[in-house]
Amino acid sequence: MNLPLTRNNTHALKVVRLRFEVECLEKLNLPEFSGSMFRGVFGNQLRKLSCMTRQRECTACPLKSTCPYSLIFETPSADHQRSKQFHNPPRPYVMEEAASSRLDLGKGDHFSFGMVLFGYAISQIPLIILAWEQALVSGLRRSQTPCQLRAVYAEGEPNPVYLPGQTIQNMPSTQFVHSDFDWINLKRITLQFVTPLRLLKQGKRIPLDDITAELLLMALARRYQLLTDTHQPGCLTVDFGLIKQEATKLAIETDMKWRDQQRYSRRQDRLIPIGGFVGTLTLTGNLAPFGELLEAGQWIHVGKEATFGLGRYTLRNAE
Repeated sequence: MNLPLTRNNTHALKVVRLRFEVECLEKLNLPEFSGSMFRGVFGNQLRKLSCMTRQRECTACPLKSTCPYSLIFETPSADHQRSKQFHNPPRPYVMEEAASSRLDLGKGDHFSFGMVLFGYAISQIPLIILAWEQALVSGLRRSQTPCQLRAVYAEGEPNPVYLPGQTIQNMPSTQFVHSDFDWINLKRITLQFVTPLRLLKQGKRIPLDDITAELLLMALARRYQLLTDTHQPGCLTVDFGLIKQEATKLAIETDMKWRDQQRYSRRQDRLIPIGGFVGTLTLTGNLAPFGELLEAGQWIHVGKEATFGLGRYTLRNAE
């Protein structure tokens, strides 16, 4: 059986998922969608820590090819024809929004949020943790509510990666996208979207009734290929023709609803709508060609605004 993903070495994309445990030092009202807020405060602090020239823009900076901020937040295109077609290469991280049973938090309450790191960003974990520690103390939201980083955990690691007042003793082990399912025999799989799925075609939102297995899997395959081209070059080749051919044979069922949400753009000084569909999407048919791709999606997310945390899903056996 031909597979649409070819490993060009023994490893798939390397990933690390971090969870940050935080205590509120004063009352804090979390936004309904927190991914954009966390990305903004993190980026500001990372730039303060990384920038040596203090130039207002990174474009003409002579150190941009080695600056952690530039490489993480203003990632250059990979030296590959596929990547050069895109003006905005995928960043080496994904935000995963706050986990809390409520949005109105009091002094002493705790919440957590996450980041998934790829490629170069994995080597910068100590700097990333320091940036978060300082950003949280400086405060969240316009009220600049101070918070305290209490611990950092890495998925798959039994002990904290970091505790306040300690240096990072053991860097978390990088993980690889791996199989949790018997994809050869599995015929039904459900994707539970916990953050909105936004699929666009020619800049326009695709209505729920028009979402097909082909559209979803091609979007996921493009993101997976671009991430590997940019952050782990040479490890993966996707046969998009085969993806399209096999995806058209799959049946799709959706039980999803539209969720309105917005993010504030500091550059544009306005609210930008980033709503999407949440709920379940079930694929039925020969899933063997798509096993690694679907499992990778649980780490890399799918669709527009994935870096902010949108398009996050978990997989479950639907048989």
